Amino acid sequence: MSPKDIIRHPNCQCSMSVWVEEYKTESEIRSAREKSKAFNPDKDTRTASQKQQYEHQQNLHRQNNDSKKQFARYKAVLGNDAPKTLGGFKRSKKSGSENFKEMQQKYRAKVKEIRSS
Repeated sequence: MSPKDIIRHPNCQCSMSVWVEEYKTESEIRSAREKSKAFNPDKDTRTASQKQQYEHQQNLHRQNNDSKKQFARYKAVLGNDAPKTLGGFKRSKKSGSENFKEMQQKYRAKVKEIRSS
C-alpha cells in the first residue's frame, strides 16, 4: 500500500508507522489487538491544555476568516477607495485610525445607498 492510498482529513496531524506482524512476538500481537479493541473513537483523549490550544487556534482562524470576508465586502463596495491588500486592511482596522473610520463611514453610506435604490 502506497502512502498516497491512505485517506486522511485535511488538517490531520497524526503520525503513522509500519507494523509488520511477522516481526512481532505473540505477546506483542495480543497486546496490540487488546489495545485496538479498547479504542473508542467517540472519546476525546486530548488533555485540557490541548483542547484549549485547539480552541485558541480555531478562534484565530475564525477571526482571520472574518477579516478576509470583511475586506472582500469593502473592496467590492468601495473599489479603489479600499486598501489594496488584506494586510493593509487588517493593520488599518487594528490601529483604529481615522482613515479606517472614514473608510467605514463611506462603506456604510454606499451600502445604504445601494439598498435604497
